[in-house]
Amino acid sequence: MGLTLIGIMTWCYSDGDSTRVALVSMAYIFAGSRMGFGALKLWTSGHLQKELPRYEYQKRRWQLTWR
Repeated sequence: MGLTLIGIMTWCYSDGDSTRVALVSMAYIFAGSRMGFGALKLWTSGHLQKELPRYEYQKRRWQLTWR
């Protein structure tokens, strides 16, 4: 949600070409909202209670490397 806040602050406080400010701000708001709502969805569905398979795989690889 931090990117969303950056987009909102950019829209409100930026100087310069209004079209460019609006496009950049909307890109930040879109990307931040998409990631934020995706994280909320994972959190509410319980998927964040366990490690993702790609991280478990890397953890096993690193354990073999550091032996």
